[in-house]
Amino acid sequence: MAKTIRSTGQVALCQALVDARIKAGLGQEDLAVRLKCHQSLVARIESGQRRVDVVELVVLARAIGFDPFEVLAVVEAATEPDCVFRRIRPPIPTTSGHLFRGIRPPVTRCREAAYFGYQS
Repeated sequence: MAKTIRSTGQVALCQALVDARIKAGLGQEDLAVRLKCHQSLVARIESGQRRVDVVELVVLARAIGFDPFEVLAVVEAATEPDCVFRRIRPPIPTTSGHLFRGIRPPVTRCREAAYFGYQS
């Protein structure tokens, strides 16, 4: 999938959430009180800096008072039809905490040496 943080579907979701909040006559601070969170979290969600999962969408819908299926229909209509999932390589597993691809950490344990093909 292409990067979705600034995709048309993500932008449509953020705008739909803002529109629903304003239609309900709520400010960001009012919504934050209902959600028992900080106003800055609501601002990050609405600006697109923070993504919303399905469960959070349902919680937002209950707090604001809108039908989540209507918002999903708007997002579905705005999402490009040619979006495909992309395969992401997992990080290199090590016990020393290095997760950088292509950079091998210093080998300090026999188990790591065997994993990376080093001979002791």
